[in-house]
Amino acid sequence: MSQELNNCFPSMFIYKHVMAQDHDRYNLKQHFHECADFIDMAIRSKGRVYVHCYRGVSRSTSAVITYLMKIKGMDFKAAKNLCRVKRPCVNPNSGFIRQLIEWQYDLIKENRETSRKRFDDISSQLANPCNPNASQSPTKVDF
Repeated sequence: MSQELNNCFPSMFIYKHVMAQDHDRYNLKQHFHECADFIDMAIRSKGRVYVHCYRGVSRSTSAVITYLMKIKGMDFKAAKNLCRVKRPCVNPNSGFIRQLIEWQYDLIKENRETSRKRFDDISSQLANPCNPNASQSPTKVDF
């Protein structure tokens, strides 16, 4: 998560190199999904993840917080506090904090939309249990 560091051992590790600047106006939010998904993929495949930036205080912390928010379902404050328990010096810059809080609301909205779609799909299947591809309205049959 830096512009200053290179991938030193490309034959030994799988890297996710995010070219990010550490200033409060930098749009780190554009990388949140990809960072959370990369960490999740590594953990699910029984790998280990080492997230770092130049000082290990702002950018890398923000990446770990995105994972905790998206994959573990934590809110920003809980994720930041957990990171701080594990590494007391963590301190995302004010712009990253603002973006993480905004992203928390984006995730809530995405989850709500996904839940609504799932509800609609299940409702449709329950309305037509014998033919899930049928339309919502019953067919009238006269004998």
